[in-house]
Amino acid sequence: MRTKKQNLHDKALQSLRARLGRDKISCRIMSENNSHYDLLVGGVIKIEVKASEQRITTKGHVNFSWKFNFHRHGEIDQNPLDFYALYCDMNPYGIWLIVPYEHCASLYTLNIGWRALAREWGKWEGDFKSIKDAVEAKNVQRV
Repeated sequence: MRTKKQNLHDKALQSLRARLGRDKISCRIMSENNSHYDLLVGGVIKIEVKASEQRITTKGHVNFSWKFNFHRHGEIDQNPLDFYALYCDMNPYGIWLIVPYEHCASLYTLNIGWRALAREWGKWEGDFKSIKDAVEAKNVQRV
């Protein structure tokens, strides 16, 4: 039986795969146990999907902030990726942040609130074009 967090991750993974499919970009979901990333896009781009629910305050109020963990069992993963796809859930829909790996590579965790979303992280909101451009650039390099 999968946990609530695992189900949210599955929802985000399928959502991203469908979104990229609309742009005619091929995606392969990687094995949960044998890979340090979730999607191989266009055969060349590695993406790790992170999903977070809205946080609930101690008084039971919904807080418009999300927390993402980049560590695995307390260790920062040193395997390079191309992008982190951060899914900020706002049931039934959410916000996608397509963030280049370098901007999160040294982070242990990340808390994003509305202010941080507007000032810092919002520039990557729905930036699926950067994935498409990266696939095309890597395919040109391979030729």
